[in-house]
Amino acid sequence: MHGCKITIISIFSLLCACATPMSGIPVQDKKIILRDIIDLNEARESGDINKLLSLSHSSNYEVFGSKSNYENELSNSYLRLNEIGLNVVEFRIGRMQKIFEAGGKKLVIVPRQLKLEVSSCRWMSVSYIVAIQEGSGEKWSYFFAPSLQNRDVEFRDLFPYVPENVEIPPNYVEIYRPPCAQ
Repeated sequence: MHGCKITIISIFSLLCACATPMSGIPVQDKKIILRDIIDLNEARESGDINKLLSLSHSSNYEVFGSKSNYENELSNSYLRLNEIGLNVVEFRIGRMQKIFEAGGKKLVIVPRQLKLEVSSCRWMSVSYIVAIQEGSGEKWSYFFAPSLQNRDVEFRDLFPYVPENVEIPPNYVEIYRPPCAQ
C-alpha cells in the first residue's frame, strides 16, 4: 500500500508541477479564513467536535489512517486536555502570504501560535494550519499541522503541488515559563 501511495503522489506531483502562487490573497478569502480559524479555536476550546469536523479537510484523515480514527483522536485529545486543565492563554494568527493553486485546489498556509498553561507551567505551540479550497466554491476546509511528526516530508506528501521553494513554517512545542512538574 505504501508503494501505491508514493506512485499516486508522484503522478499527482507531475500533473501539478505547474502549481502557481497567486500574488496575494483576496480580501474576501482572508476574511473567511480568519473567521473560520477563530471558529476552529473556539470549537477546540469548547470541545465542539462536530464543528471541528465540519471544518476539517480530508487530508487530516490520511494522517490518522481514516476518518473514524481522526474523529476518535479529536474526541480523546479534548478529553485529555480537559482532564489536565489546559488553558489557552493567548492565540495568534500569523500573516498569510500566498495562495497556491493546482489540481483544482487552492491552498493557504496560515502560521499560528498558542500560549498554553497547565498548572504553573506555560507552553508555547508554534505551528500552522493549511486552508484548502477545492474547485470553484467559496468554502474552505482546514488541515492541522501539529499532527505531523516529520513536518517537511509529511507536508510534501500531503500537498505535493506546493512549490519546493516554499518554506514550511515551524511546528513545535516548548516550555516558556517553568517550573513544570516532571
